[in-house]
Amino acid sequence: MLHDYVAALEVVPHVAIVVAIGENMRGTPGIAGRAFGSLGRHGINLIAIAQGSSELSISFAMKSSEVREAVKAVHEEFQLQG
Repeated sequence: MLHDYVAALEVVPHVAIVVAIGENMRGTPGIAGRAFGSLGRHGINLIAIAQGSSELSISFAMKSSEVREAVKAVHEEFQLQG
């Protein structure tokens, strides 16, 4: 029996994944919204997002050329150093 689970594959070159990790993320409403809102205000388009099952991390994929700006935006939003 043949199944067509995958219709096509698309290769997207030059993609990077950034992961935000923090103990205080667990059970805190609005953390993902703040992070993604900050990225949106900086004009960074996300290709994919995922949250870890422990709620301690959020991962997002974007063009690799936007990584520095993305990290800067998230650091500014949460008043982090670095």
